[in-house]
Amino acid sequence: MDYQKLIQSHRGNKADVTISTLASTKNQDKGFGILQVNSENRVLQLIQEIETASPKEKEDESLNPSSMKFASMGIYVVNKDVMIRMLREYFPAANDFRTEVIPGIKSLGLK
Repeated sequence: MDYQKLIQSHRGNKADVTISTLASTKNQDKGFGILQVNSENRVLQLIQEIETASPKEKEDESLNPSSMKFASMGIYVVNKDVMIRMLREYFPAANDFRTEVIPGIKSLGLK
């Protein structure tokens, strides 16, 4: 993986957080989670583990044919100021980046 391209894309899109993904969700380690994104690659939904997806999550997936699913690789690029703010103001007691901070960032509507 070319991390320079990942960082350039992150900066070029003026993103708060960039998550590296795989195009296929089949036969992937479900521990990293599945991302449902729109045509602009904005995360619509985070499914932590496909087997534990709620009936509502499964229903939402089937209702949005314009979205695509990708398997997270567990590689993140985060804007430094955003990370500091998230950990100090919103998630000071967070112990897990993937399951606490990332869903929180999405819920706050950051890019």
